[in-house]
Amino acid sequence: MSRSVRRWRLITAAVAALGLAAAVAYAWALGLSPQDWRTVMIIEQRYGAEIDRLCDERGLPPEFFKALIFLESSGVAAPPPRFEPGVYQQLLDVQSGARGPYELVDQATLDGTPDQALRNLATSWGPMQIMGYHCVEIGVNVHQLRDAGALEWGILWSDQTYGKLLRDGRYRDALHMHNAGSLYPKNGPPRTHDPSYVARGMRYRRAFLLL
Repeated sequence: MSRSVRRWRLITAAVAALGLAAAVAYAWALGLSPQDWRTVMIIEQRYGAEIDRLCDERGLPPEFFKALIFLESSGVAAPPPRFEPGVYQQLLDVQSGARGPYELVDQATLDGTPDQALRNLATSWGPMQIMGYHCVEIGVNVHQLRDAGALEWGILWSDQTYGKLLRDGRYRDALHMHNAGSLYPKNGPPRTHDPSYVARGMRYRRAFLLL
């Protein structure tokens, strides 16, 4: 029996033994709603063993990626893709030569790319909602970001992009980098799509540390 399965059974048994009132009080102590705490346990059950294995191989903190999945897809079994019109327009402009490279994607990379493939590159996929165009950076096909290997490739991309931040314990910066592509601002509000994204991620990370 895997460590993750054992933990899940212990958590479930503890919640059953404590009763609903005590479980709710425990969730509140963490700053989580009862629904949040249920989501934490679902993610641990659904993805915990694979994340633990992949992170152990790379020396990365598994609780960070579990919190990331909470933020990005709420731990659902089949996360729906999310098309980003703004990214699509940027890629169109790169392809046409109207602008320079978009991150590491240049005109030569997109030469001859049909529209549907371009849309796939402008879509986020999998439990971690990795943008399709990141497949260029890690040398895989966009389909590999959305199949059974989504976690493996997502964690590989994360390791290449902000793995040093994680190893240095700079979790706020890593969360901001994942969502906004930059370090957490030294001045002013965060640049994430949801201003509470980083704060929530830090809270969820602490919750997974307790499992």
